Amino acid sequence: MADVYGVDVTTQTINDMRHRFVDPIYAGDEAVVPMAANAVIAAEQFVCANASGYAVAGADTSGYKFLGIAMEAKDNTGGANGAKLIRIRRRGCFLMAASSIAQSNVGSVMEIVNATTFDDTSTNHVKCGKLIKYVSATAGWIAINEGF
Repeated sequence: MADVYGVDVTTQTINDMRHRFVDPIYAGDEAVVPMAANAVIAAEQFVCANASGYAVAGADTSGYKFLGIAMEAKDNTGGANGAKLIRIRRRGCFLMAASSIAQSNVGSVMEIVNATTFDDTSTNHVKCGKLIKYVSATAGWIAINEGF
């Protein structure tokens, strides 16, 4: 039974726990970025820039660059590039799902597997932050910032 900041992980969902971590917000920590045509991004998902520089849901896709974590859900289905904007967090600590991590990965740069999951390696190596706290093989706290 893992314990994270006094919370029994077996009785709390990752989404419930995300909001328990207090992280101060500074100027530049949040940004509003234009979305790609037909992009659908859910709140608390990884957000990447596609090859054209527009925001899409995080994925292990060649040419994608990590931007941050979505602070809201937005649907640009049927919209052109830049038709909608989405608010993201560019810095902070977030509890996210993992595919297969270990305590020994703490301090290592993690990579995006899909919009909600990270791992210590992936096919296209879209880096998303450093693992700062191991929770279980399938969850961990990631610190995101520029230049990780």
